[in-house]
Amino acid sequence: MPIEEFLAGRDRQPGALVLSVSCQRPHGESFRYRKISRIKPKGGSLVTLAALLPASGGRVVGARIAYGAMAAIPVRAKAAERAIEGRALDAASVACTPALEEAWAASALRVTGRQPPRLASGAGHDAMMMASLTGIGMLFVRCGNGGISHHPQESLSADDADVAARVFVDFLQHVQIPA
Repeated sequence: MPIEEFLAGRDRQPGALVLSVSCQRPHGESFRYRKISRIKPKGGSLVTLAALLPASGGRVVGARIAYGAMAAIPVRAKAAERAIEGRALDAASVACTPALEEAWAASALRVTGRQPPRLASGAGHDAMMMASLTGIGMLFVRCGNGGISHHPQESLSADDADVAARVFVDFLQHVQIPA
């Protein structure tokens, strides 16, 4: 029985037990799973993400993406699957949208009174996925521990968090969304 059929009908099957689960192991690097929780390493999930992104000729073919811990049953992200189907996914970064970069810079200038520095860095990770759907822009907030980022030792001062929050609010109040 396909998992979607089982999950959709479980309310109609009180007391039903799963005796076994079988699936083919994905080949190579095409499968990823992430669990986000407040308590590491064994805390309850705030959200989970499973993505199978097999490629052929450098392009995604047969994408399958699901979220867990967001509803009573896991939820397939079918719109995201359609958005990336046939697209190339690689480790290259994507450029931020110039209008959004300018909007962030203007917000930072209004809040701090200083021109913000520009980083010569393309956007990676999440932005690569979002760029196929919409324009992207990023606000970088400095780390308080010498620049360690994406690591359990990453830290942020209260002052930097305050400035970042005020810049974010200003951005939301002033950004012009193209029609």
